Amino acid sequence: MNVTKTGELVPVRLVSDRVRDGDGFVTITLCEDIRERIRIREALEGRDRILEAVAFAAARLLSTSDWQESVEEVLGRLGRATAADRVDLVLFGAGEAADEARQSFRWLAPHIDLPAALRAFTAAPAPQPGSPAFQLFDRFAEPLRRGDVLHADSPQLRDADRQDIRHLGLAGFAVVPVAVDGAWSGYLAVSNAQHPRPWSPTELEALAIAARTVGASIERQRAERALVRSEHRFRDLLENAHDLIQSVGADGRFRFVNRAWKEALRYGDDDLPNLVLSAVLRAPTDGETAAEAVLRADGPSRLEAMFVSRDGRQIAVEGTITRRVVDGQLIAAQGIFRDVTERRAIDRMKQEFLSTVSHELRTPLTSILASLALLASGRLDARPDRAEEMIRLAHRNGERLLRLINNLLDLQKLAARKMSLRTEAIEIDPLLIEAGRSLRPTADTREISLDVVGGPTDLWCLADRDRLMQVLQNLLSNAIKFSPPGARVDLSATAAGDQVRLAVADQGPGIPDEFRERLFEQFTQAEPSETRAAQGSGLGLSIVHGLVDAMGGTVHLETEVGRGSTFMVELPRAASVLPAVQSSRNGGEMAQAEDPSSAS
Repeated sequence: MNVTKTGELVPVRLVSDRVRDGDGFVTITLCEDIRERIRIREALEGRDRILEAVAFAAARLLSTSDWQESVEEVLGRLGRATAADRVDLVLFGAGEAADEARQSFRWLAPHIDLPAALRAFTAAPAPQPGSPAFQLFDRFAEPLRRGDVLHADSPQLRDADRQDIRHLGLAGFAVVPVAVDGAWSGYLAVSNAQHPRPWSPTELEALAIAARTVGASIERQRAERALVRSEHRFRDLLENAHDLIQSVGADGRFRFVNRAWKEALRYGDDDLPNLVLSAVLRAPTDGETAAEAVLRADGPSRLEAMFVSRDGRQIAVEGTITRRVVDGQLIAAQGIFRDVTERRAIDRMKQEFLSTVSHELRTPLTSILASLALLASGRLDARPDRAEEMIRLAHRNGERLLRLINNLLDLQKLAARKMSLRTEAIEIDPLLIEAGRSLRPTADTREISLDVVGGPTDLWCLADRDRLMQVLQNLLSNAIKFSPPGARVDLSATAAGDQVRLAVADQGPGIPDEFRERLFEQFTQAEPSETRAAQGSGLGLSIVHGLVDAMGGTVHLETEVGRGSTFMVELPRAASVLPAVQSSRNGGEMAQAEDPSSAS
């Protein structure tokens, strides 16, 4: 050290050489002022220490998910590297940004409220609005937002600013903005409480690198959180999908199946590790099994096959296959399948229905045309009795054809809720007698006894008379077709509270349990039986259900295989003294009949 005249110590570097002069040996010493060299060396050492801490921060923050522990350790290393009394990481933002900051650095306490609803987080106590700290950060928000670095020698600071900073316990400080996704999102501050600390450009650049590392780590965490949320939404979508979704490896073992897949095939999570695709996917295609087709790298993208459940039940499916192939080798195959068992059953019933309707239309029409052709030929002119028989035959077939067409029209109107109904109070006894009389010839042809049982009932109901007659005729016709010769069909009416119950009971084969749920569906027919005289169109019971529902009633069935069936129709009851009360039902909306007790 050299001592100046004023007593200042100046670090110097001395280089002494011994040289000969005329008087002998002398020592010549060169004295070099090394204050700038020392300052540069110390700055470089400080920068290296900071960069070492930054390198640690980058490695730690970008490679671990333990954010709380990592940030605490990074700030501690920065403090030691800069010989600072404290290091503050302040993050702020509104809405989702604030929530993410709060989750990322949950150990940090609320610190300061900046304008525009910004939230700040730091380990320091929160200054109140109007305090020097609030005013200070409010004052320098704009330069920090621009990316400026603030320190004791910053040109933006005035003497008053420095005084405020000293009041905050920041004798030596540097504040570096933290940017996340290109937006100012906080700052990194290092400070000393007692002694000012000069900062070299290299040290400030090292601190800026540290701030960028923190920002990059927040961006990474935000992206990871977004990815996790996306994965959760995607998994929820797969789990809650109604389609059967699966993923299998090249060895045919299942990697993933969704909830619908497990419920349909009755397998649990414990079954999957030992389950292979060939055990559940069947149906050969072009000489190979469905499983082989799925596990072939160039296999079909669409597949029709059968799933076999754990209990042996077969499920018809259609699926789309996507594959992950690397260097021509299958890595995994994903399939999305849809259960088409019900759809195929409906398609089959529709096809059967169309075939039946075509037959029902063609048969009477052929008979009519044949009868008319025979009459037109003149060959029956000399045989009036035979000609009259042909006319009666054509008339009967014409009526049969008209009934079928009317049934189809009724179904269309019921489906469109455009059936026009006329509600009135109907006396039941005459209705039952008329319905029985209309079907007695058909019953006699089948040697079946058709009886109206129960005697006079004095019951009245609210309904459309013609449509109710159509309901009873359909039920009686159905009962006659399914009853064996010599059996009995009964038609009766009883009171059931505020309802009238009309019942048609037969002694036919009964209805199996598996068929009852679909009994009133369109395009549905029971399997043909030996007791059935003719194949019908399968529309009768569907029309019955639709008409009764439109009239505000219900249809019930009691049946036992081998012992017959009873169809019961319940409709609102009306008082017997009430004359016919007319109302209309259009567009599917039934107008309510007047209450008999209120009639005057």
